[in-house]
Amino acid sequence: MRAQSAAIREAQRGGPGPDEASDPLLEKDVADRLTKETATCHATKRGAWGLVVERISGAPWDGWAGVRVLLSLSYADPSGIRSRVTPFDAKADGGLAAKDDNFYFSTVDGAEVKSLSTFDYDGDGEAEVTLVLSGRYHEGESWAWGRVYTMRDGTIQPYGPAATIPFSSVVDEDGDGRPDLLGGEPYDEVFENCCSGFSSELTGPPLLAHSLPNGSFSRTDALALAVAKRSCPAPPKEIVPGGASAWEVGAVHTAVACARIWGAPGEKILASMDGVFGKAKRSDGKAKKSDAKVAPKSDCDMTRCVSPAAIRKSAEAWVAVTPPLTLR
Repeated sequence: MRAQSAAIREAQRGGPGPDEASDPLLEKDVADRLTKETATCHATKRGAWGLVVERISGAPWDGWAGVRVLLSLSYADPSGIRSRVTPFDAKADGGLAAKDDNFYFSTVDGAEVKSLSTFDYDGDGEAEVTLVLSGRYHEGESWAWGRVYTMRDGTIQPYGPAATIPFSSVVDEDGDGRPDLLGGEPYDEVFENCCSGFSSELTGPPLLAHSLPNGSFSRTDALALAVAKRSCPAPPKEIVPGGASAWEVGAVHTAVACARIWGAPGEKILASMDGVFGKAKRSDGKAKKSDAKVAPKSDCDMTRCVSPAAIRKSAEAWVAVTPPLTLR
């Protein structure tokens, strides 16, 4: 899960010049929007979960008006707020992060609360909270990050059984009333378009973490297998669908992930890609003598704005990951 600040990510990009500057983005307007999005209080048996706008400040970027926001997740009981945390901060110490922001809003990009819901997963009488944040970067990828939190020992903490499960949406796949977690990771990639320099998000087939009555989640039970098979009905017949002239980057990445889920060895997947694209470079970036005859002069496919070498590099990372489940 890439919980990097949007402000930091945006600062690393190029952008419009001052002559393209938009109308000012007023801090009050953003504050009003955030207040509307975060005003909902989710009452539980012992207290309530909610979101708090801790601070907001102007942050113009390369001619665009923008603001930085620090948003916290809070838990309150009848006596008042007991704990606050910065969502997706690396430190799970029950406190606020000592940083400027976890959201960046501007006239060209921004973030929002995709969903905030509660459910007592572990049956201890107090509901956990599931938070999903989403947004988009200027001329770049969209993103969504999810996490489940619990109130334990007087502090908000990541809910242990879901702490290592990446997800981007909450569903009830089997209609049993228990919210399940759905996402494309571990097959998830920020991919740079080589002719524009902008990026896009590529995710693998949706995979399920099934909520179980004992408070845990299964990524390998019958329901998780059924969802995976719905996403990948059969082993892909080819890793580069369409061959050398008609491939699309999304279809290639889906084929790589599905092939791994169906148990195909990584070496076989990469060899299949090399048979179509040609092995322009090794993963260390050094061309072999044996590769010279197939190495193209320019690796950027201008029709698709994608580099086959970059596709292979991301495929190397994807085949190195152990799939969360295997289909037979």
